[in-house]
Amino acid sequence: MGELKLCPGGAVRRVRDRVDELLDVGREERAHAHRTRLHRREDRHVAKSITTDLARRLTQRDDHGVGSRIVRLAHPVVAAGDHRLVEHGDRGMGSLATGDGGPRLGERLAHVQLVVHERRSMLTAGIIRAGATISDRMSGPKRIGVLTGGGDVPGLNSVIKSITYRATDLGMEVFGFRRGWEGLTHVRPGAEPDPDYVRPLDRRSTRTIDRTGGTVLHTSRTNPARMKATTLPAWLTLDEAERYRVDEDRYDLTPVVLEHLDALGIDALVPIGGDDTLSFARILVDRGVHLVAIPKTMDNDVPGTEYCIGFSSAITRAKELIDRQRTTLGSHERIGVFRIFGRDAGFSALFAAYVTSARCVIPEAPYDLDALASLLADDHRLSPSHYAIVVAAEGAIWQGGSLEELGEADAFGHRRKADIGESLALEITRRTGIESLAIELTYDLRSGQPDALDQIVATTFANVAMDLLADGQFGRMVALRDGKYAETALASTDSPARRVDVDAMYNRERFRPRYDGRIGRPLLLVGLSSAVAIPS
Repeated sequence: MGELKLCPGGAVRRVRDRVDELLDVGREERAHAHRTRLHRREDRHVAKSITTDLARRLTQRDDHGVGSRIVRLAHPVVAAGDHRLVEHGDRGMGSLATGDGGPRLGERLAHVQLVVHERRSMLTAGIIRAGATISDRMSGPKRIGVLTGGGDVPGLNSVIKSITYRATDLGMEVFGFRRGWEGLTHVRPGAEPDPDYVRPLDRRSTRTIDRTGGTVLHTSRTNPARMKATTLPAWLTLDEAERYRVDEDRYDLTPVVLEHLDALGIDALVPIGGDDTLSFARILVDRGVHLVAIPKTMDNDVPGTEYCIGFSSAITRAKELIDRQRTTLGSHERIGVFRIFGRDAGFSALFAAYVTSARCVIPEAPYDLDALASLLADDHRLSPSHYAIVVAAEGAIWQGGSLEELGEADAFGHRRKADIGESLALEITRRTGIESLAIELTYDLRSGQPDALDQIVATTFANVAMDLLADGQFGRMVALRDGKYAETALASTDSPARRVDVDAMYNRERFRPRYDGRIGRPLLLVGLSSAVAIPS
């Protein structure tokens, strides 16, 4: 690249990949001067003025300590000579300087940034004329990122593949970030993608991934806004981390995530996760990041949607496992207590009971333990093989009871609950005299390929997300509402998990799902409960 002129409206020609390009040069003024890094070099002094010689040194990637940098905007939305630039931190607009005189940084009057607007030449699609409107120019993200956070569920690879295929159709480049949000806190941006945390995705690399379960991008429960010293990136020393510390052992690395998104040239992000993962996505939206979220969780409790990827496969697996255990329970004439995921919401327990004709207990409805034990004893007596079944959500507790929380809290503040299956089995045995057995229906439900419904929903959610990205509708979440594919606002960080509508869906006296009054209900019967405020 040749020397850049300091005045807005200046231009320089460059040949790249045998294409002649004309670059428009602008300059941005910032209210507060600060230093910048080029190739991880940062000097400590601030020069007193901006000169053309400095511009030349910056194009050679040599930072001499002045709070200045070059930015090239591949798709400008304003004409050369009438520059405005969106500020990275607060997304506010600032006019660019005019004239040849450079502000004096030594007097802390301004921070100057060179802004290069890239124009296509006659050898490509034609020159973008000065004064053209936004609709005349290429629009939409050109490089997007995708990540999976929280627990894995069947269907994640189908989402990743569908996003990649659709993105390539739209002319977008796709970066997959590995290990959830950790991929954006720990990554080291450079000339080439960091192989530990960035995986470029294309049709070839994703062609067959939907045939297996899990997530090819891997996952974690990292929360960049609540990190402990032991989980900080290795390249970040404790002294450097002090500026991110917000509590005794809590660091907020949100600014690091923003810097990395900017350094990697990510125009838009597609995070796939449950309410914990998406709570940090909401933080990024509030900081101006362009993203569209996709809900997934076996608990099916993300606010704003009737369905989350992984739920159907979990219920399908639960049915298979419960039905397989009937022979063992009958052979030993036992009561089976099946523990299933559901810390705060009972959808998994309720629907597992729905498809197995079993009884169930859910977190939303504290229950009479003696009444449950009596019904199970009746079921055991009336069964030809003398066995009975109850499905217990991990957060379901009887009236007057309590469930101890164990271990340290995770990055989202959750501690592991004591095993409700073991506790409930002991209480039932004590009250009925019938041997009761606790059986886990937890991590096995995450494994393997998605069922047909999750495959359909995962593929469709991915394409709806890409529709939103292409249309420039950011800060949204793909959803199922009233049984139809839809989109909704991403819930606020303090939104509670969605709960079972007990009156509409659960028979408290019989400890069973309700099977009556289904006319007019959505296919999956869930609906959006009026008891929980849902974003629109």
